[in-house]
Amino acid sequence: MVSRSKFLFAILAVALIVMVSVSFVQLDSNSKLRNDNAASATKVEMSSLLAEGQSAVQKEMLEIRSLTRDLASGLGQVGLNGTDAREKMRAALAHNGFIIDILTYDVNGTVQAVVPSTYSNLEGVTLTDAWTKMVLQNRTPVMSDTFLAKEHVRAAGYGYPVFNGDGVFIGAVSPLIDLAELMNSTLSAISFGTQYTWMAMQLDGVIIFDADASQIGMNTLTDPSFANYTQLLAVAQKAANEGSGYGTYTFTVELGGKQVVSKECLWLTIGMETVQWRLFLLHPL
Repeated sequence: MVSRSKFLFAILAVALIVMVSVSFVQLDSNSKLRNDNAASATKVEMSSLLAEGQSAVQKEMLEIRSLTRDLASGLGQVGLNGTDAREKMRAALAHNGFIIDILTYDVNGTVQAVVPSTYSNLEGVTLTDAWTKMVLQNRTPVMSDTFLAKEHVRAAGYGYPVFNGDGVFIGAVSPLIDLAELMNSTLSAISFGTQYTWMAMQLDGVIIFDADASQIGMNTLTDPSFANYTQLLAVAQKAANEGSGYGTYTFTVELGGKQVVSKECLWLTIGMETVQWRLFLLHPL
């Protein structure tokens, strides 16, 4: 009788162990499923927000294009300099808060007029940068890559050809765009209250916009400050070569700091006319 009891106890014990093991496996499986579902939901949300951000930035860029096109048409009637020309330029400047200044230049690249008058010292200067020469040579709109403007902001120039009433090419009009402010103002509202942050990069690696303003203007691919972040470099190089994609990397909360975080990112392409930039949406893992 005792032996039978021991045998039944042993069977019950084994059954209990099996049940507990199955429960742990089930819990682990459920936990993994929940994590997978959460990761999938995050990617869907990221894709939606990134597309919204891309659309919002492009909308602002296209508004600047439209404004510049209309200004070029008006200047074709009144010329590149003079009271009427400056009045039209001032009106365009007041219409868009992301434009720093507007200038006109003739077929030789010599500046004819600038608004606001703060930059009147540029009048009479002959522009020699490559993108201005492209406008004059091709007589088509050209967007420059970004550069550090005298106002100490990351900016880009947009050149638009001007033709007079007879269809003769007489020069161009060029607004200077504060791209960092355009992106900050446009994108921050989209991600407000979330863990998502934004970054934008030229194809050569130069950072156009970042939540950490101190990194704007740095080159992700060549700056020694990023040399030890091999995963970040791999993602940046992939983004430079591919118009859209996904990547993960480790970074520090502060550039050069010790606290390491893991992040994932999605990117798409933004830009206008002759240039493309990559817009990233970042999320901590």
